[in-house]
Amino acid sequence: MRSHYFYGYKGSLTEPPCTPFAHWYIIDEPMLLSTRQIEQLKSILFDHVDKDCNPTSADYNGSVARPIQQSVSAKIWQCTCHDFLSDMEKRLTGRRVCLADGSLPPPKIKKLSD
Repeated sequence: MRSHYFYGYKGSLTEPPCTPFAHWYIIDEPMLLSTRQIEQLKSILFDHVDKDCNPTSADYNGSVARPIQQSVSAKIWQCTCHDFLSDMEKRLTGRRVCLADGSLPPPKIKKLSD
């Protein structure tokens, strides 16, 4: 994964009754998937069955179960390096957030004692 930053918003479940208590997170950079990974994902989402061979998917005849919802003005937030740094970035820079301009300082270099 190239990024661990994301956008988020409060929304609702994707299956009826579409209860509005879900929090959705969208990674800020597209993720590259192979054809095999996409096929595996489709199989898990649309072809999965439980131990009694009952479908567990919301898929119905190539569509989704959720009815079309009215558009609402959801507040969208963005999580960036100003909010947090990954553990690796913290170790390399000694900082908990990025610099004001969004950049990271150069890695700390420890001197070896003589």
